[in-house]
Amino acid sequence: MDTALIQQIVKSLHGGQASASWLIVGPRGVGKRDFTEALAQQLTGVNAPYNPNVQWLECNFTETAKKDIQKAILAGQKVEDITDLARKTEITVDDVRDGCQFLALKSDKLKILVIDLADEMNENAQNALLKTLEEPYPNTLILLLCENVGKLLPTILSRCQMGRLKELSQDEMVQQLQKKHPEKPLAELQSIAELSSGSMGIAQDLIASDGLKLYSEIKALCVPIKNFSISALSVFNDKVSSGDVDFEVVKYLISAYIAQLAKDNALQSLENAYDFAELYQAINAKWRDQQILNLDKKQTLFSVFYAIGEALS
Repeated sequence: MDTALIQQIVKSLHGGQASASWLIVGPRGVGKRDFTEALAQQLTGVNAPYNPNVQWLECNFTETAKKDIQKAILAGQKVEDITDLARKTEITVDDVRDGCQFLALKSDKLKILVIDLADEMNENAQNALLKTLEEPYPNTLILLLCENVGKLLPTILSRCQMGRLKELSQDEMVQQLQKKHPEKPLAELQSIAELSSGSMGIAQDLIASDGLKLYSEIKALCVPIKNFSISALSVFNDKVSSGDVDFEVVKYLISAYIAQLAKDNALQSLENAYDFAELYQAINAKWRDQQILNLDKKQTLFSVFYAIGEALS
């Protein structure tokens, strides 16, 4: 936990009616939410799942999805059985207006508005936030949690102080993972920490998905074209497309493996390293296309493994 940044934000709220706006930047899984919850607890003195002095804005279920959930509950169905509950892909102007209305409520206590993944605000939502950033309500704190500052308007960036959360070292990650998962062997946690690139969020996802076993399966499928096993690849792809395996974890592990190949080849040949770096970019482009265009997961995986096979041939 970055206690120095917490104290810096606390100091920015000097005075009983002071207000502040902060942009908290860090890669996925670095701990932005944990940091924010710890900060909110210190500022408000509330240590409970629900804090009436804090409002979170984030991409959540669409209104249609919420109605489907209610119908499912009334019908006695399990919510996880509903496969078509689409989440919103962006934070909208209505979301931001709700958050600003929360800040406008009179209170003797500090009110905190947290916009999780603020880089998912659409342009209208960002413009709606500007007035409140320019003329903040007294005794309020706005926290924008962000991965990609390039997606935010310059006018937003210029009105916020910025704090960056650093990735954890492997030793720090292992210590935290041991606290959360004392039942796991040390060697397994060390391997998870190394594979997670300093992200506790990714480490947690890998543990939940049996990530080390999954990583071994992926490496076994990454072979030259002449050694391709269509049947083995089909079994794996069926498992992923059916939802038995977390597709996001698979995407991360494939990209991580290609990044490692680029690193290993840099020691032997800069030309080979450059080829794998290009492959890494091409594969990440395929992931983006799959998400944006809602392409078939199985087809995308075949395309990705084929591209890797060509690069290894």
